Amino acid sequence: MRADTATFLVALALLLLTARVLGALAVRIRLPAVVGELMAGVLLGPTVLGRLHPDVMQLFHHDAPSQMHGAVTLLGGVALLTVAGTDVDLADLSRRWRTVAWTSTTGMALPLLGGAALGWWLAATRGGTEQEKLLLAGLVGAALLVSAIPVIAKTLLDLGLLRSEFGAVVLAAAVGNDLVAWLLFSLVAESVDGAAHGWRDVLTSAAGLVVFTGGALWAGHRLLPGPLAWLESRRLTAPGHGLAAVVVLGCLGAGVMQLLDVHYIFGAFVVGLALGRSRAVPHETRSRLREVVHSVMGPLFFASVGTRVDFLAALDPLLVALVVGVGCVVKLVGCSAAARASGADVREAWAVGFGMNARGAMGMVFAMAALEAGLIDEPLFVALLLMALVTSLMAGPAMGWLMRGNVPVDLVGLISRGAFVPRLRGATPEQAVRHITEELAAGTPLDPGALADEIIASQPRDFGALSDGVALVHARVDGLFRPMLGLGVSTRGIDFQAPDGVPAGLVFLLLLPRHSPQRALELHSAIVRSVVTAPQREALRGATSRQQVVQLMGTREARKSGAHHIQ
Repeated sequence: MRADTATFLVALALLLLTARVLGALAVRIRLPAVVGELMAGVLLGPTVLGRLHPDVMQLFHHDAPSQMHGAVTLLGGVALLTVAGTDVDLADLSRRWRTVAWTSTTGMALPLLGGAALGWWLAATRGGTEQEKLLLAGLVGAALLVSAIPVIAKTLLDLGLLRSEFGAVVLAAAVGNDLVAWLLFSLVAESVDGAAHGWRDVLTSAAGLVVFTGGALWAGHRLLPGPLAWLESRRLTAPGHGLAAVVVLGCLGAGVMQLLDVHYIFGAFVVGLALGRSRAVPHETRSRLREVVHSVMGPLFFASVGTRVDFLAALDPLLVALVVGVGCVVKLVGCSAAARASGADVREAWAVGFGMNARGAMGMVFAMAALEAGLIDEPLFVALLLMALVTSLMAGPAMGWLMRGNVPVDLVGLISRGAFVPRLRGATPEQAVRHITEELAAGTPLDPGALADEIIASQPRDFGALSDGVALVHARVDGLFRPMLGLGVSTRGIDFQAPDGVPAGLVFLLLLPRHSPQRALELHSAIVRSVVTAPQREALRGATSRQQVVQLMGTREARKSGAHHIQ
């Protein structure tokens, strides 16, 4: 036992060290860290080390250490899915539910159908029974449906679009896809034993899953805020209670799902969604949880994935080409068509498609769960992993090119024609909006009171709060003939309920004509990029006149934009 424990600890240390080093190298060459972490497992597993030094490779596959690695993989999967869920705030999506529902549901159809057809064909070529064809069809359909919420969020953040309406719709649609994908996966996993347990048990599990999901989301909104706020209060002197509570709830949710004969991964994801809905989980707690998961649990999980199979022996180039090709086509076409039908222009629609096409870590967790459950073989496992990698690498560059396009943005011209309020009145978002609106409407036939009412009524709860003390309120309103931009500075800061909890010292108000074909996304992205660094934000907070603001923004933005006016 002592030797087994020592073997496990040495293997764990080597795995984590290699994963962290290769993950850092991947980031340095502008690749996702998960690529390097997965390669760590490939190097230390049967693919490379197993060929060079099989005896050394057994360090990771000895019976007792292998069981311990299984426990680490299980905890890593629970932690990753819990964190993925907490990154989503369902409460702020209610105002856009029609657009979200349309984009999500219509965007699901083609990936589900295309994946189901591919799975059915794969099972048929292997001489599978009708039940095996049906189960593999459902599983591959679910695999093609999965979206990588963290990858999409990071890409939107880099483009300055994370807190825009476009970003909210893309993220919400991705959440809808993932919920359906994990639900379908759980039902397929349970149906494998359908002959032994009976379809009544399958339906009972499905009903339990629905009840659990609804109850968890309700608890996150109504029940959890009080206890979680108490845990984070000063009544308790020891730190970390909120972080521990999140981990405990994630494990409990995963355990309840497993008891219901539904895969534990889905339970962890639902608990994460419930916690993401609870405003009582502060930004600091979520940051600490992400740090632990992304620096320790995540690298261990993905490195463990790489040690599971011999990638060279299991690699089927034709199967990989089919899975990657079909996966990209059905997701890109389906989600782009859904976004186009919901009102997005061509570039925005294709950007939605590329964003939703990224499978990332979520796709890898899905493939790992399917392999562990015995639902897929090693060649299909490798194909699904490579699809997750390829689609994630495509997403950022494609979305960046599509959303930034070739149309330069002149923030200098907008602010010089707009308004600057060096001292905002009031202490609420509504009062800030009214003050900036008064300045924007001065000298125009617009009624500032009615205009402010229209803007405020169209806003989500956080009024477009970004982070780092910046808020960007955006609205399309009647009576405008061209875009208008106002900037207000608050010395005390205004609470916009930002994700990081920092009061806004800079408040931008962007107004666009109601029926203008001009896309707000380039403007939104350009404004965010103009305040991306702390020195930029500090300089704008210290400005005392509109001329100073024009100078500050001109030194950065005009060079990028080519001083082209948007009308």
